[in-house]
Amino acid sequence: MATGTRRSRVARVLVLAGILISTLGEPVATSASPVSPAWASALGPSVVVLPPAPASAGHGSPGAAYQGLVDALARRNLELACPYFQPSVQALCRRAFKTPDPSVGTFKNFALGYSVVDGKQALVGWTGTSCVPNEKPTCVSNKNPAAVFSSGRKFKTLWAQAVAAAVSNGQANDYGPIPCVKVGSRWYDYLPLN
Repeated sequence: MATGTRRSRVARVLVLAGILISTLGEPVATSASPVSPAWASALGPSVVVLPPAPASAGHGSPGAAYQGLVDALARRNLELACPYFQPSVQALCRRAFKTPDPSVGTFKNFALGYSVVDGKQALVGWTGTSCVPNEKPTCVSNKNPAAVFSSGRKFKTLWAQAVAAAVSNGQANDYGPIPCVKVGSRWYDYLPLN
């Protein structure tokens, strides 16, 4: 893939992530224990469901990785988001985003929703309102921390849909869970470029 094409794909995925994100206040560190809501069994037998809980930015859980991305993008500097993507795309990310981006959308009342984990893959839900100036609709809200997880679809289907949405040219301001991957012992937001 040509560097320009790859760079524009990185830009599109980061903007898609960025338009969903901006936080108010500091995150609180907590640890979430697996739960078993009634809808969890439909996701598949090996899926672990973590309840909504605040997380500090980091790599200890899928929610912590996404919170790191949220915190970085709230500062309007996409380069700060790069360490929260899987290591194989971080250098490309840093080259693509060296300056603050005032066009990144905003997120009001951001909170982590449920996270569902299947081995080294995870999907992280969120609640709040995402607003993107040039999108229609301009804002989209999600109040259900279980959102698509309680739809009765298998994890593999939800994972494929989340990855496809991250690289599509479709409506950027739609709700969807964020895909994350585990590399070694650390969790990262998944940027589907490799």
